[in-house]
Amino acid sequence: MPAQDAIALHAERQLTGAGRAFRHGLATLKSDWDKAIYSAAGLPTPDIWTNRQRYLVETMDRRMTCYAAIALFGPEAAKAFPRLKRPLTRGAIVPWGPMKAEEAFLSLLGDLIGRDRLLDQSHAAAAHAALNSL
Repeated sequence: MPAQDAIALHAERQLTGAGRAFRHGLATLKSDWDKAIYSAAGLPTPDIWTNRQRYLVETMDRRMTCYAAIALFGPEAAKAFPRLKRPLTRGAIVPWGPMKAEEAFLSLLGDLIGRDRLLDQSHAAAAHAALNSL
């Protein structure tokens, strides 16, 4: 990610090892988010994926990131990525606000794992939030 690379480079220039520490901290944060998201959806967390599963997810993530960058910033953005096969999409990539993105994510998640399972996870999250607020 270009912004993360720029931050790491700047940190490294300020203090030797700071860039590496930034990247490690960011990787840990992303890993924790992934575990929380997959657990909430009742899916296997990335730390127990097979090498093949990890490869497929990471490859598609890179392909979608490249396609989104090109769609949003133009063909010049492709220079930041290795040559990747364009993913099949249903239409143009258009930026969404946070609420629309959340609604679309929840709708797709419900389609993928079932509405009942999604509702169970919502109830569990609400109960957890209520306990934490005590």
